[in-house]
Amino acid sequence: MVEIVTSKEYLYSLLVKIFMVLFLFWTVVYVVLILLSSISLSVEISKGQDNGVVIFTLFILTFLICGVGAFLFYSFIVKRKSISIESDRIVMREGLIFKKETAVQYKDIKDAHADEDIFSFIDKLFKISVLKIHSNTTFYLNGVKNAEQTAKEIKIRIDLTREKKKEPIEILSDELKALKQEVDTLKSEVERFKQTKAQTEAKLTKPSEKEKKRKFRVTPFEEEIGE
Repeated sequence: MVEIVTSKEYLYSLLVKIFMVLFLFWTVVYVVLILLSSISLSVEISKGQDNGVVIFTLFILTFLICGVGAFLFYSFIVKRKSISIESDRIVMREGLIFKKETAVQYKDIKDAHADEDIFSFIDKLFKISVLKIHSNTTFYLNGVKNAEQTAKEIKIRIDLTREKKKEPIEILSDELKALKQEVDTLKSEVERFKQTKAQTEAKLTKPSEKEKKRKFRVTPFEEEIGE
């Protein structure tokens, strides 16, 4: 049994994504304030404070808050999800207080593949991706290392399970059918041989009849000559 869980690199990737989003957001706000001040529409976020300092402070505060939220999300939600690859099925577990366990047979799985999340280039830096398994419902696991290799292994198990396994009675029935076909073929060959032999014998007897001398009577001498 192999258990697949979210790696710690997912948390690092999440923090980098949060940093990028907040940085872009507060940069846009700062640029907008500069443009407003250039057309004599000065706006102060905090009275008596420089807008640049205030925006930088807000950026740090929001990043800290979001960072703590990301850590809690990783620790209590994402990290509680796992996938166990067993010999005959896949078991998916999730939940913090109320544990939910879902077992899916390989024959019931439609597809498994590695998918990309938002800002996928960041995930690639940490060599992680999203593992998705499609059955009656879709189960996904974020921040999986070697997700493509895991998906390939699951697909191999799916293909092996879908191969038709014949029962012994079915195998015996197929063998009897094949034997009957061989007997029928042999019978047809014997009949064909008999027909060929009869035709050959008929051809051999015909020339002997042709070789018989025909007699002609010539008048008035009544002499017999043979051709």
